[in-house]
Parts: sequence; C-alpha cells; structure tokens
Amino acid sequence: MSNIKKKIGLKNKSLFKAPKNTELLARWHRAIPRKDKMLTEKCYVCEVHFKENDILIYDETILNDGTVNKIIRIRPTLKAGAVPSIFPNLPFYLTEHTIKRKPPLERSINSDKKRFKPNQALLKIPTKNFHFSI
Repeated sequence: MSNIKKKIGLKNKSLFKAPKNTELLARWHRAIPRKDKMLTEKCYVCEVHFKENDILIYDETILNDGTVNKIIRIRPTLKAGAVPSIFPNLPFYLTEHTIKRKPPLERSINSDKKRFKPNQALLKIPTKNFHFSI
C-alpha cells in the first residue's frame, strides 16, 4: 500500500496516473479544485474522484454462442477521456453527486400524498340556521 493511501486511510483503492495527453491533462487540471499544487504527468488521482462508469473493472469478451464473459481485472483502468469529477469534501455546487433526484413526474406523484390536507370538519360549513340582522 502506498504512503498516500495510508495517509488518507484508504484500503484497496486504485490510484490513476494523470494522462500524458496535454489536452486531457488540462481538463483534469481544471476539474481538480487545487490551487496549491500544479497537476503534472507524474501525479496520481484516487478512484474515489471518478464516476463508477469511468473505471474499467472487468474485461468483457463475447463468446461464439453470444454470451458475454466477464473477467475481473487485476488492476482497474480508466476509460479513455475519463476526468475526475467527484470531490466529497467540497461545497455541494462544486462537485458531481452520486445521489440522483427523482424524475419530476415521480416527485409530483409522491408530493401529492404529502401535501397538506385540510381538516374535513373545518370544511363543513352549516348552510341552515344562519340569521343575519342588519
């Protein structure tokens, strides 16, 4: 286990080396909110900062009969063009989130159940026996 993993308390997390491609390296540098350190090709970024679908954990092969055979990789790798985007210790608006909102229709159906329902007894207004005197 590397020193950085011990320092931040991570076990069995992968570290990914910064890309050598200058355009992709610039995208990584813009995405990582650190002003105290310049990102170089020799830097590493932990898997915690990448979306799950950006990390390749399996090698997949399609067999002759059409079934997909998945083999777990010894060392995970990143998909081409993956950029770190998850930074849990930042303010909410500066990072992407793993918690997704419900679609609007689903939210509106559930909110109808939670809306304030007036007391039915208060709604019943007696129409008889009203006497107005002027």
